[in-house]
Amino acid sequence: MQKNINKGEAERKALIIGNQNYNFVRKLNNIYNDADSMSVALQAIGFKKPTVVKDTDYASMMDAIDSFVENSHRNDVVFFYFSGHGIGLHNNNWLLPINFDATCLEQVKNRAINVEELRKRIQDKEVRNLFLVLDACRDETITEKCPTKNANPNTKLVDIEANSSGFLQAFATGYGKTSTYKSYFNKNSLYTESLLLYIR
Repeated sequence: MQKNINKGEAERKALIIGNQNYNFVRKLNNIYNDADSMSVALQAIGFKKPTVVKDTDYASMMDAIDSFVENSHRNDVVFFYFSGHGIGLHNNNWLLPINFDATCLEQVKNRAINVEELRKRIQDKEVRNLFLVLDACRDETITEKCPTKNANPNTKLVDIEANSSGFLQAFATGYGKTSTYKSYFNKNSLYTESLLLYIR
């Protein structure tokens, strides 16, 4: 990634989220390092000092995203990075806050962050470029519907078609698969460690 992505008045803005110490699912390693390393790398190629938040519960994660979207403007170059737990459901990708405790499908929509909705919200601001980089698993770990009489039997998490113009979405693994957080040098996750080599 070159330092001068686009010339003009556009600003380069980044939000970095690193969730490591989960309350109800397995804790992770190296996530803080991932977030800090990505912040340094982005500043080195001309981004304003990124907003970095760590160990966010659902409310604080949504607050950080809402603020980031609100401050994204037309022609900005926008970079969103997440390192932590993620899951895949019906071809959608969901990022997990540290207090995620859903055990059935209908709960996920109110307890995790839908990547496709995030993408749409940012692109609706008419940004010039959007980079979504997700260092997270995408496996379908939750498959059961919630046992309630009010549950809609036709509930489906709909995939949103992305506008590919100026948009790049990068995943640490394929849909339905897990990613590894072990790396060669044991500082960053394997994916982030490799990605940093190309950003710097």
